[in-house]
Amino acid sequence: MFHEDQLDQEAEMAFLEAIQIDSKNDESWNQLGIIAFERDDLDLAERRFQKAYQLNRLNAAYPRNLALVFAKRDKFDMAKQLINKSLTLNPIDPATHIAMGKICYLEGKTDQALESMRMALEIEPANEEALQLSSRLQSLAN
Repeated sequence: MFHEDQLDQEAEMAFLEAIQIDSKNDESWNQLGIIAFERDDLDLAERRFQKAYQLNRLNAAYPRNLALVFAKRDKFDMAKQLINKSLTLNPIDPATHIAMGKICYLEGKTDQALESMRMALEIEPANEEALQLSSRLQSLAN
């Protein structure tokens, strides 16, 4: 709840407490990674996302989140490998298609980014993030 209400320090403290109680709480590790990623602390985000992914290889969000860290570091091959793992786990997750679009955009592949947004919107037509990114990408392509 703290994280959703933009109270990241409180959220981080709550998640750190959760992993003190149960160090195998993969969701808390993932949430800690999201907080670090939003602060642009990529090293910490990577460690936290890696821990979540090590604990639970079946959650499609974990390789997806890790992929975004690699993309921000311009390690696109590794990012796409992780996104493909995420798509293998859940091919109908719009968030993963959106992440693929972001990676393609960072890589300078606007057409592929637009295709990923199209896929996300095919799965969830009212996805606000996909609609916004698609609109921005479309204006860049024109």
